[in-house]
Order: sequence, then C-alpha cells, then structure tokens
Amino acid sequence: MQFTVIISRSQADPGREPIEDSLARLCSESGLSVLLVPQLYHVPEDDPIWDTFSSLTGHVILITWLYPRPAEWLFRKHWNGEQLTVLNLADYPTTEEAFRCIGTEVPIHPRLRPSLPLLNTQHSTLDPSLRWYPVVDRSRCSNCRNCLQFCLFGVYDTDQSGAVTVTKPDNCKHGCPACSRICPSGAIMFPLYGQSAAIAGAPGLYMSQDAAARRMFYARTKLACPVCGSTQESRIETPGADICGECGRPVAGPSAEPGGSRLRDEIDQLIDDLDGLTRRS
Repeated sequence: MQFTVIISRSQADPGREPIEDSLARLCSESGLSVLLVPQLYHVPEDDPIWDTFSSLTGHVILITWLYPRPAEWLFRKHWNGEQLTVLNLADYPTTEEAFRCIGTEVPIHPRLRPSLPLLNTQHSTLDPSLRWYPVVDRSRCSNCRNCLQFCLFGVYDTDQSGAVTVTKPDNCKHGCPACSRICPSGAIMFPLYGQSAAIAGAPGLYMSQDAAARRMFYARTKLACPVCGSTQESRIETPGADICGECGRPVAGPSAEPGGSRLRDEIDQLIDDLDGLTRRS
C-alpha cells in the first residue's frame, strides 16, 4: 500500500518551522513520501495543491496544528480516499514522539528503505490573517439548512444533491462563529476560534444549541416558531407578556419563561453584534 505523509505548516508561527522540517526529514529518510505544505485552512479554493491531494491514493497521514476533526473535514472536501489518519502536532512534546506515533500507523524501516525526495509546496505569500470560514463535519450534518437560512453573508449554498455546503468561504466575516452556535448537530467548526474549544472542533466536544442561540436564529430568520407558532409579523410587544422559551417572542397564555425583558435584551444584543459585522463588510 502507498503511504503519504502531509505536514501542514503552522503558517502563523514561524517558530514552528524547525519542528515541521525535522519531522519531514525523519519521514523522508525513512522512505515515506512526504508533502510539506502551507496551513491548509489558508489555502484558496482554486489553488492547484488541492488537485495534488485529490490524486493521492492509499493511506494518507495528515499532520497539522489544528484539532483533528476540522482538519479531517477540511481535507476530505478535496479528497475522496478512505484511509486517513489526522494528527495534531501540538499533542506531541517532541518531534521524535510525533514520528513514533506515525510509526504506529505505517510501516517504517529506516535502515531498509531509501530516502525519498521531499516535496515542499510552501506558499510564502499566504497571509494567515485573511481567511476565516466554517468547516462542516459531514458525518454530523443533518442538512437541516439552519446555517443556510441564518447566514447573512452568503457563505452557504446547496450542491447538486441538495446538501448544504460552504461555497463562498471568503464571504465569511472574521471572528463571526454565529452559524456554529445555531447548528443543532454540532457540525460547524471554526478551527481558529480561540474562545470555545467546542466551536474550534476539539476532540469529544460538540457545540449545542443553547436557548440564546435558538432565539437568535428565529430573530434573524423571522421563521415561524415550531413551539408557539408565532412569527416576526405576529410579535406584539406587550408589557409583561409571556416569552416563548424556544424563539424568545411574546406569546399569549400561561408564562413560558420568566425574565422576558432580559431575554429580549439578550436577543437584541446578539442581533446588534451581527448587524455590526454586516456594516463593517
């Protein structure tokens, strides 16, 4: 079987280059085919490097500085193979430990295999500050289309099969992870988001729709609430009105949730934050 090791550089931290180079040399000297590439999250959609990946066969080991789950689905968007192992280089204190972990995945015989040429496809012109967009975990996505209905910036669309996909990643606004909060399946990740490990795609953590996120979704989309049935048009601001726990709109009847004024303030603040991103675009 063919084995290929892909080492995706940190890009934002040049101090990590010696670690990446050392690991690449160890793999190459052990007879493994090695691709030393830019941080994949920053590579444009039309870059020829994706064509290089799409042609790979056999077992691919992808080594990045991102959490494995977003790295996997970023890569699988352009690669249809089956055997993929993703390692986060930040999990290993030394290069040697990372190399030993690779050895548990593929056969490495340094004294028996000749050294292979190292393919370095580094793009020195990539600016890691320019790209910010969602990565969708296709194994969790239920195609509910909440993200498509909610997104203000046209990042999402459907493909020929009707599945929601990220079609215009560079329309996304830097620092906005709102669609991840309103995804009921925890399928949307922002790998560089530092304020929530779940949103960044940390192992075993999945973002869930909390009450504030559900209210934000209905306030932005103006869709009818499946619980109380109200719409944006039917919303009536009445002092002391009961508030639906699902959509945050005033409803008639017994109290659905206390603190109605506070909840409305919370929704209004979330919407104001999104509107601020829109005005800066």
